[in-house]
Amino acid sequence: MENSNRNNNQILFWGGLALGVAAGYFINSNKGRAMAADARVRGVALGEDVKAKATDVADTVKTSAQEAIDTISKQLDKSKAKAQSVVDVANDKAKSALNTAVSMKDDVLSSMN
Repeated sequence: MENSNRNNNQILFWGGLALGVAAGYFINSNKGRAMAADARVRGVALGEDVKAKATDVADTVKTSAQEAIDTISKQLDKSKAKAQSVVDVANDKAKSALNTAVSMKDDVLSSMN
């Protein structure tokens, strides 16, 4: 059993060594260098694509946020105008009620004389 494990380990060692040599030979061949150069070019192109898409997403988010801010600002202005209108009407009614009360007081006082 121990002899079988030793044989398996030797086979794995020599097989790994052979694969390493083959990979090294391939990488140092013209085709291997061409594939490595192609991988670098593709990596750079992929990085540029990711950067462009990230910029597009950032611009879209910025535009959407600005549109939301503008919409909220317009609604706030409308609400302020409506609130001011309600305050103005209430103020006018209060003044009218005060004038009526003063007039009634004057009428009561003049009728007593």
